[in-house]
Amino acid sequence: MKADKALLEQEVIAALRQHDGGLWCEVQGELQESYDEFALWVLLFEDSDPQESHRGFCNIVAPFMTQLEPAQFTVSYTVLTDIFDISVDTLMSNDEIKAAVSSPTFAKTVMTRARGPLSPFTSKLSGNRP
Repeated sequence: MKADKALLEQEVIAALRQHDGGLWCEVQGELQESYDEFALWVLLFEDSDPQESHRGFCNIVAPFMTQLEPAQFTVSYTVLTDIFDISVDTLMSNDEIKAAVSSPTFAKTVMTRARGPLSPFTSKLSGNRP
């Protein structure tokens, strides 16, 4: 079973990364089996439409949700500038991820903080879409 989950984890990440540089700048993630969580971090471009990016994200991960149960997907959408780490939205379960596709409150409570030294992303800045 662990091998199956590890393969599914790789498949999810690969499917999402096909859209790096398009729907978003970069995706990172990992299956945290001890927490029954598939944690994903999405670095948006500064000029990304978060709703469009989330619809694309949801279309990609939705087929995997039942395959990885009881694990729940979580996703954090972020924009990185020279000095700020901007949290666009964080969704903490499969249900929240699905509901956010049509939620009028998705990406409406943006939190900005000074950038720290650590980041899950290899990209240093969000920048704009190519």
